[in-house]
Amino acid sequence: MKTNFLLFLSSILFTSCNQWSEEDSVKYLEHCKKSKFKKEECECHLNKIKDQFSSFDDISKNEDEMVEIFENCLIKEQTVE
Repeated sequence: MKTNFLLFLSSILFTSCNQWSEEDSVKYLEHCKKSKFKKEECECHLNKIKDQFSSFDDISKNEDEMVEIFENCLIKEQTVE
């Protein structure tokens, strides 16, 4: 999972615009799904990320928090199954 996360994170870092737009959200979800995460996980990531960070740029400055968000969404998905 950590490899998927790193590949995914690096792919979105270059698309930053200093704010969240609908287009950014769509891009995030597309990249996330291509990284082999489930749709529900991607939506969970996006919701938490948008609550916690003001832009794509903020993600790159807070990679440790991103790992925690991914892990929390994974745990949430596992408890639902």
